[in-house]
Amino acid sequence: MSREKADGSRAAAGSAAHLFVLLWDTLSNILGTAATATLIARAVKRTVPSTPGLAELLITTKNFSYEYRVPDTWCSPDNTDATAAFDRLLEELVPLLTTLTGHVVVRQLARLEPFAAKRLLAHQEPPL
Repeated sequence: MSREKADGSRAAAGSAAHLFVLLWDTLSNILGTAATATLIARAVKRTVPSTPGLAELLITTKNFSYEYRVPDTWCSPDNTDATAAFDRLLEELVPLLTTLTGHVVVRQLARLEPFAAKRLLAHQEPPL
């Protein structure tokens, strides 16, 4: 599924593809596409040795425009391997985001229903 097809028509709610689109769009709105692409690419690079399925997640640039392509297998909400790969990507991304922005961006992500429901970021919230 490429960025051009990211309207959600192929990505079922709750699928790894749906979560990735939500992650990309949220980070792009806050940080811009260049920073989003760089951070996600770095997290993927760090995660691929332990999660080879992430090697199929592609971040590319074309004429100063960043695009992504998630594996087609990520479009099914029943694909536990894809969901586990996305979760692992998020685990690697959170420390990068925290280093750059403190907890601001992580809190924004944690407020989004799909991430809140999965509790992917709950352990990242600092005590008040």
